[in-house]
Amino acid sequence: MDIVLSEAQEMLKRAARELLQAECSVDIVRTMENDENGLPVQLWDRISRLGWNALPFPESYGGSSGSFFDLALLVEELGYSAAPVPFISSTVLGGFLIMEAGSIEQKAELLPKIASGEILLSVAYLEGHGGAEEVGMGNLVESKGDGFLLSGVKKFVPDVHLANYILWVDRTKNGRSPTRGLSLFLVDSKDSAISMTRMTSVGGDKLFQVEMTDKFVRASDTVGGIHRGGASLQKVLLRATALKCAEMVGGAQAVLDMTVEYVKGRVQFGRPIGSFQSVHHHCADMYRELQMGRLLAYQACWLLENSMPSDSAVYAAKLKLNHAYPLITRLAHQVTGAVGYYTEYPLELYTRRALAASVSFGGVDYHAKCLSKVLWG
Repeated sequence: MDIVLSEAQEMLKRAARELLQAECSVDIVRTMENDENGLPVQLWDRISRLGWNALPFPESYGGSSGSFFDLALLVEELGYSAAPVPFISSTVLGGFLIMEAGSIEQKAELLPKIASGEILLSVAYLEGHGGAEEVGMGNLVESKGDGFLLSGVKKFVPDVHLANYILWVDRTKNGRSPTRGLSLFLVDSKDSAISMTRMTSVGGDKLFQVEMTDKFVRASDTVGGIHRGGASLQKVLLRATALKCAEMVGGAQAVLDMTVEYVKGRVQFGRPIGSFQSVHHHCADMYRELQMGRLLAYQACWLLENSMPSDSAVYAAKLKLNHAYPLITRLAHQVTGAVGYYTEYPLELYTRRALAASVSFGGVDYHAKCLSKVLWG
């Protein structure tokens, strides 16, 4: 396994960072947190025109057939800039589910529009407290004629207020495992049977509770066929988790960079605080945790790109970064002191995002259990 970046990949990262530094300033990020829609339209249009959304999809469906690892590098840069764009929620979760499970007609209709940024998708699959272990734990939906009557509540649905379509996950048949008997329903997000309520998020994400009331959906509107959506969902969630790890690596790198810059310029007792041994130790600990997380995340993405067994690598990467990213922000706060809590200083943005990311797609306990099950059965 070789996860040393090629010259082309280094250029890709550099170009992405330059773009995001120019068009996704901290002020824009803060403005979007308080904006009703929360989407910087100019940035999203620029990303779409540059082909970021098209990267993972086949050329036959308007994509560019790019590599999964290159996609991870772009997501890492989105994390570095804390870009408030629905890339993982729409392009990754929604787009990958259509690509993985959709019919030829669904792919031809939706993928080119996702690739161009013309439409957005959101996936509603979490219930209860929103834990990853609760996927597919819902009750059976009611069968009616040649379709189903959908009713229920999904929580922590990302960016659904922007979405044109919702991929609604529900149980159509009881199975011996949580993901068996699940079906994916493609629903117009503006349907009158759907209501949305904004949920509070420490990370500033636009998350919603979505309620569906007696919405009739034909069996032909499922993605992947009746009872057969669970396997596709699990496969896509594994990829999305790996990309979330890449995003966390980017955020942690931004925290380390701003901390190093701060300790070089902050003078105390007549010299920069970066010259003090205790500060050395904190920065070294931050660097160590970041590099361990980066290597695990890169390994997981490389294995996924090469279609090799990757479950344990993804669990290990998310487990590590669930611990490392918040730890890096805490150490940064110890070094910067009160300044780190000022809203004029960007550290608090990343601190909140680290907390949110550490439970997104499964927290420490969930991935520890998954990893132990793979390793020891």
